Amino acid sequence: MDIRFINGLYFRDIVRIYVDPQPVSQDIETFRLMDFPTKIRVMVAKYALTYKNGLVWRWIEQLSGERVGRFCDMSKNQDIEDLGPCVNILSLSRQLHETGNLMIKVNRLHFDDENSYLSHYDDIQTFDERTQDELQFFLSHKRTSTLTGLHISIRGLSTIRAPNTAELVDLTDTKIVRYLDILSLSWYMALATKNSVEAFVKRGRDVKDFLTNEFGDLPGNWRIYPCMIIEDDEKILLKYLSEEDFQFAMECVEKGL
Repeated sequence: MDIRFINGLYFRDIVRIYVDPQPVSQDIETFRLMDFPTKIRVMVAKYALTYKNGLVWRWIEQLSGERVGRFCDMSKNQDIEDLGPCVNILSLSRQLHETGNLMIKVNRLHFDDENSYLSHYDDIQTFDERTQDELQFFLSHKRTSTLTGLHISIRGLSTIRAPNTAELVDLTDTKIVRYLDILSLSWYMALATKNSVEAFVKRGRDVKDFLTNEFGDLPGNWRIYPCMIIEDDEKILLKYLSEEDFQFAMECVEKGL
């Protein structure tokens, strides 16, 4: 079976029947997933378990005094147990244990401190510290230690400071993390006027200069992006910036520093 069949409408429609949370008609022909070779079963599982916007870390209620967290659908911001058949596909057969942890491997994993109130942060005050604590909790967990090549995204660096950034370098210097995207809160402003656009570009150059002077070359798997850039901002950037500054701004938005 080649990739053209996998990407074809017929195959995708069949797979969607079994990952769609809506009830399935009894008239639909049984899809004999376990009759496929392992390679094909894994491809089906990847298709079913990949979420467009990735997964986001959320703390849940304390259990016996211990902190507990899990990943949720980023676009719906709901508990992962409510994602229906996309999760349950891994419970169809013991033969599907070959796809263990696949959901974690194929999605971008976001850490953003959105519901830190569910975890006891009495001695951790800053946004950056709480976000990095979430990431450290996940990376140091015994179930994470066997994973490799994950794509991590964090919203942090509200103030670009050497100790904060250095700790993040140490934390992510591991084979577990293949890519690290940082949405920098220190590099955010509402783009509406010429002054705000020029300030945005200046802030980007300041961030780049600081990181270069402080660390030389950052880890090759790092990318730092401005936070909260939306599609309409491109028109505003184009309106007020020179061609050179516009290209710099768009490279920052699309590729990061």
